[in-house]
Amino acid sequence: MVESTKEPELPYAKVPEVTYVPLEGRKLQAESEYIPITEKQPPVFKTKAPIQNTESAAMASGKIMNAEIVLKAKDLLAISKETRDELRQAISMRRVPVDIHNESEIETENPQQVDSLPFMHKELEEVHLRPDAISIDELEEPCSVMITTIDTPQMPKDSIVVGDIVLQYLESIENEVPKQVTRQYVHAVYSWRHDNV
Repeated sequence: MVESTKEPELPYAKVPEVTYVPLEGRKLQAESEYIPITEKQPPVFKTKAPIQNTESAAMASGKIMNAEIVLKAKDLLAISKETRDELRQAISMRRVPVDIHNESEIETENPQQVDSLPFMHKELEEVHLRPDAISIDELEEPCSVMITTIDTPQMPKDSIVVGDIVLQYLESIENEVPKQVTRQYVHAVYSWRHDNV
């Protein structure tokens, strides 16, 4: 058997090379008619309420941002998780190491506690309850809460001010004789007297 030594042919061997067509000879797009650019006309009408005044909007928003807001304590705490966390930290009990032998040193080591409670070293006077005395728990629960919007010598800006529930009670009665308001704690009864207001 004789083998053929014929080389395989390339099918596209005789195809001519692609030549470059110059730009002038090519027709890029069909010629179209010239469309002039026209300016867009503004609308002739717009909707506006007769009472609308754009000049007073800036003034009103400024007044709103500087106004004091009265909120109930529960509403304020419902709004912000950060406020709840801060209040929880402020009122949560903490474990503090106590030296049984020398308790007076612990009091002097924490001067902030002594300053914030100036009545701690005074003797508590004995209070006799009148028959018409009411508990502080019987007073109206909601108290006013305000946030300061300006700096003052007493309080910095954005401080939370919670109204005194006893003062609110005393301000709410006009021609009545105020009743004695008491709060029962474990060891003492504290009383608010009208002559201290």
